[in-house]
Amino acid sequence: MHTPVVRLRFVRTTGLWPLYWMRADLRWHTYGPAAPTADLAALVEVVDRDEYCAFFGPLSAQHDAAGACRSPPAPPPRPAWAPAVRRPRP
Repeated sequence: MHTPVVRLRFVRTTGLWPLYWMRADLRWHTYGPAAPTADLAALVEVVDRDEYCAFFGPLSAQHDAAGACRSPPAPPPRPAWAPAVRRPRP
């Protein structure tokens, strides 16, 4: 059985490698903690570390039995000048 956990693609126009991970919706999403880079070895190191358990899960060999994974970084707060998002009522 073949289960993909990471995708690296070379973007010719920028000369960079973005890193993608497969989320629960089974679609590839850019991996936010790692910016696209020209250094492919740096991205492989990010995958090997798997700090947020995005690639191999909390019980992988890189982590202890308690699943010592860090939480992903919180999104930046909404600026005070930005209006609140209002959704139409059904």
